[in-house]
Formats: sequence, C-alpha cells, structure tokens
Amino acid sequence: MVFLSEGVMTTDAYDFPDASGHFGPYGGLFVSETLIGALTELHEAYERYRHDPDFQAEFRDELEHFVGRPSPVYHARRWSQMLGGAQIYFKREDLNHTGAHKINNAIGQVLLARRMGKKRIIAETGAGQHGVATATVAALFGMECRIFMGALDVERQKLNVFRMRLLGATVVPVSSGTGTLKDATSEAIRYWATNITDTYYVIGSAVGPHPYPMMVRDFQKVIGEEIRAQAEEKFHAKPDYLVACIGGGSNAIGTIYDFRNDADVKKFCVEGGGRSDADGDNAKTLSGGGTPGILHGAYSNLLQNEDGQVIEAYSISAGLDYPGVGPEHSYFKDEGIVTYVSVTDREALDAFQRLSRIEGIIPALESSHALAVLPKLTFRRDEVQGRRARCRLSLRTWRQGCADGGKGAGGGHRMSKRMNEKLAKLCADGRTGLYIYVTAGCPSAEATVDIVRRAEEAADLIELGLPFSDPMADGPVIQAASVEALKNGMTMKKALEIVKEIRKHSEIPIVGMGYINMVNHYGFERFVTDFKEAGMDGVILPDVPHEESEEMRRICAAHDFTLTEFITPGTTEARMAETCRHAAGFVYCVSNYGVTGVKEIDYSIIGKVCSAARRYTDIPLAIGFGIGTPEAAARAAKQADGVIVGSAVVKHILDGDIDGGIQLIAAMRKALDA
Repeated sequence: MVFLSEGVMTTDAYDFPDASGHFGPYGGLFVSETLIGALTELHEAYERYRHDPDFQAEFRDELEHFVGRPSPVYHARRWSQMLGGAQIYFKREDLNHTGAHKINNAIGQVLLARRMGKKRIIAETGAGQHGVATATVAALFGMECRIFMGALDVERQKLNVFRMRLLGATVVPVSSGTGTLKDATSEAIRYWATNITDTYYVIGSAVGPHPYPMMVRDFQKVIGEEIRAQAEEKFHAKPDYLVACIGGGSNAIGTIYDFRNDADVKKFCVEGGGRSDADGDNAKTLSGGGTPGILHGAYSNLLQNEDGQVIEAYSISAGLDYPGVGPEHSYFKDEGIVTYVSVTDREALDAFQRLSRIEGIIPALESSHALAVLPKLTFRRDEVQGRRARCRLSLRTWRQGCADGGKGAGGGHRMSKRMNEKLAKLCADGRTGLYIYVTAGCPSAEATVDIVRRAEEAADLIELGLPFSDPMADGPVIQAASVEALKNGMTMKKALEIVKEIRKHSEIPIVGMGYINMVNHYGFERFVTDFKEAGMDGVILPDVPHEESEEMRRICAAHDFTLTEFITPGTTEARMAETCRHAAGFVYCVSNYGVTGVKEIDYSIIGKVCSAARRYTDIPLAIGFGIGTPEAAARAAKQADGVIVGSAVVKHILDGDIDGGIQLIAAMRKALDA
C-alpha cells in the first residue's frame, strides 16, 4: 500500500550486511557445523552471480514474462474517500502469477540453485503462498520439490496444499511444536542438513543465517523499485507513506528497502496483534514483547520467555504467526528507519470485509493487517508512532563483554581438571571413552539424577542435554525428549540444580549440551561461572560455529571450562586446522550430514575425517550421530578415542524403559572393552 505525494530523495550510504552477515548487531551465522559447507557454497555462488549480467537478465526476463511484472499500482478511490481524502494506492502483488510476492524470491533462488547444480528444491511455508511459488518455479524448471508445512497450516490452507500437489510437489506435514511456520522452518533445515549435497533450500522470508536475509531482500526489492518508478511516472513524486504487513519480513523488506534512505517517506510495518497481549496470543515481535535472541540461524528479535525458550506466535493469518523477524528489520527499528505497529485479529477481519465490499478486491488476511492500520495513520497519527525500543543488550555488546571477560585468562585453551584427568586416564589405559547423552528433566529431574548415577558404572562422560524449544541439530528422539522435559517445567535454573545433585554422588565429567539462545539469554559468562561452580565441566553448543565462538572460548579458558568444537565430513582442510588448533577437551566428530539418530554411520567417511583431524591435534576425538548398537560403537571406536551415544539411550528412557537404557550402555561398554 502506498501513500503518494511530493517528496525529496536522499542518498545516505547504507552498506549492510557486512562481510560477516550482520546488520549492525543483528544477523550472523548460528547453525550447526554440518550446514557451514552448504552455506559457504551458497554465499560464494550468490556473490558470483548477483552482479552477473546473464543471471540478472534471466531473472528480470522471468519476472516480466512469467511473473507478470511490473505489478500495477491501483488507486483505491472509495477507500481513499472513506478515510477522508488521503489518496490510497495498492501495490497489486496479488496479480503476480501464483497470487503473491513470494514468486519474486522463488524465481531468483531457483535460478541460483540451477547454476549450482542442485537437483532438489525444498522450502517451508505458512499460509502456503511461498510453497505454491516454489512448487511453481520447480515445475517450470523440471526440478524435484518438497514443501514442509505445519500440520495446522495444512488443514487451514487446504486449497494451497492442493495447488502445491497439483504442481508436482511433495507436501510434508510437520506436527512438532504447534504445527505452524516455525516448526515447518525447523524441519526444513533439518532435512537440508541431511541432504545438502544435492538439495537447495529456498527460504521464503528475510530470515535465517547469512546470506539468506540479504538474498531474499535482493530478490524482493523489485517491489519498492517499481513503487518508486510508478510514483515518479504518475505524480513526479515519492510516497508520503509506505505500509506493509510483516511476519518474517520478505514483503515488508521488498517494499521499504529502496526507500531506506528516504527519511521523508514514513514507513510502517504491521504485525499480527492476535487475540490479546498475552504470551502465545499474538505475533508482536517488534511492536510488542520481542527481545533479541537467536532463532533459525540468525540473531534478531523474537518472542521468548525468561529462560530463552521460544514462545509460539499466534495470528489468524497463517503467514504472520512466526515468532521472530528478519535481522534487517530489527536494525531498521533500532535506527528509527521504520515504525512497527500491530492490529488485532478483529481489526484485520473488519478491514478484510470492508475492502471486499467497497473496492471489489478480496485481500489476503496478511494484507488485511496493513489495511486495518490506515485509519489510525490518517486520523490519529500519534497513536501509531509506537514507543521507542527499550535499550537492550545487543550481540555486539555481548561479544565485547565476552572479550573483556576473557582477558587475563592466560595462554592456552584449558579445560576442567576433572575432564582432563578422565580423558588422560582413558588414553593411558588404551580404552575408548563412552560418552552418554541424557536429557535433563526427561522423564523428571529426579529420574535424570538417578539415570546418571546408574550410567556412571559404564560411561566415562555425561552430556547433559539442556532442553530447547527448537533443537535444529537433533533428530526426532531427542526432540521428543526436549519437549517432554519442557512440559515438565525444566529450566536452566532447574538444570543447574540437577548438576549440583549429581555432584553429591558422582565425579563423572559432565558437559552441558544446549543451544546458544538459552545460554545467551542466561548470560554466557554467568552460565559458565554458575554451572562451573555447580560441577559442570564444559558445554557443547551445536549452533555456534567456530567463527562466532572466539569470545566464548576466551571466557571458557578463563574459567577452565571446555567449549567443544565440531568437525564434519564437510569441514574443509583449512577450517579443520583452525578448529583443531583451538579445540579443548575433545573434538566432536559428526559422523555424517544430518541430525542425531537418523542416519547410520558411514565408517569410510568418518574415518577420513578423523585421520585428517589427527594431523592438527592430539586431543581425543569422539564420534557422534548414528551410534545405536554395541556393534556400531565398536566399529566407530576403531576410528576415534571416544564414541557418543544419544538417541538410542534416550529412546529407551522415553519409552519408560530406563533399565533397558542402562543395559544398552553396559553392552556398549562391553563391546568397546572387547
């Protein structure tokens, strides 16, 4: 939607994201090591083609002849009259082929995928428009397509599901969590991690790890570019106002990006206000209770509770019920470039009906949110300016705090004395270490303590899982255990108490296994000091790659706390050398692409990974992902100094068969010793 009249162009510089993928403090790359290779490949390909004349020519040609761009600007005469004279214009993205703006980005990314030699296209979708767009473009170019969609959205968007299947796509319902867009995105990422060699993931919004927010913006900015050209042609002027609905932010960034430096153009983005201001009743990330955190690979604002767990978003619109927002939008809010507001479900529905009856245009529920704010803009501007964001700790500040905390730590990369002695003894005795993963709070806190005490008879180290609401590196078994633990009220403070209780009875090394958002929300240095004092020896953060961990490593070294490093079959020689140089405790060797407990080990591949790592470090190597039987453990032991067992044991615990889990650990120990 566009408000048009006189304006003056400004030309202030804007150069984001930076080389590391940050928009000020936001953005970045927070994913498991298994995805680093794929994201590096993607970034290199995009940088190669984004300015390539042939690529851009093909992209523009498809937009013109397949999509039908430029989309028209429509003067809503009766709507303008109803609002008292402000001249309202609609940017008719609904007239694009497939009926939405999503096709712009789908065209761009699939063209890129073809040039990268990928054979399979996957995508997530909420309302279904991105899924339809991706399926459409995949059909156009004869590529296999798989669409992940929340089970709830599959039911409420049956027509779009039918369209995707008609276009030849496989629609995968996702029932985890609330069965909505967040969960579909998580599942798509997990699938991608398992199939990265031949699969391209088309992210549909301006979210995710670098370079996705930049790519989506670049493919969608055609919307704003056309608005500027169309306004100049019709009025020799710029819009007074730009208004767009926002979930993750692709439509919004496409609309406003070309006007980012035009201070005289007032820019508004409208979120889903839902049913109320209560947690779980809205999708007000930037206009309500969102705070900085990490979701789906990037640092931005999201809806989260005091423990860093993601709060499920709600909106009557399936395209707006995402609990986060693209990092560039968080930057725009902090800088005052864009004002973020919200309207309720009721207000959106009223606008939906009103537009249908007075303009003969049936809008999407997403667009209806932008429509609903127009009366407020026109008549009561003071009510929609929004309150300035509270001063919050940015990731940049957090990083600096980590760096400061690490000063004076002394040289080297030290680790817990307890872990050091245990691993040294295993080495001296010529024994393979057995590292067992147990989810804190599953089935209860008391049971967790008991399981660890019993496991100690055969295990050499415990990975204590710190449950997170969105564990992207974990397979279905450990995900289910996290869900159960969180339902049981597990928090970081309760996990701390579990560690203290274990230490009353046991000296087995304990390493926390969690995700960065919860630890960052707790405060990293506070986490290290509190859990170290309680008796924990280190932490494993699967979604913190080496390039994002420097300051955390410094803090850990200062407190003799271990931060475990990862290597995978996709880790390059140079990256492996750098990672191993900084490694402490043990190196986590991921056996194959994917998530925990899904694939069996390819021993030839992991053998090569371990052999390569030996050239750069002499600390123990431990193989994880896919070790479910004593026989598998014994084979893996031939390649490394330790084996990590998680899903196979956790499944017994989830099934109520704790004795069976303990027996499996004992059998693993027997096989390793044999």
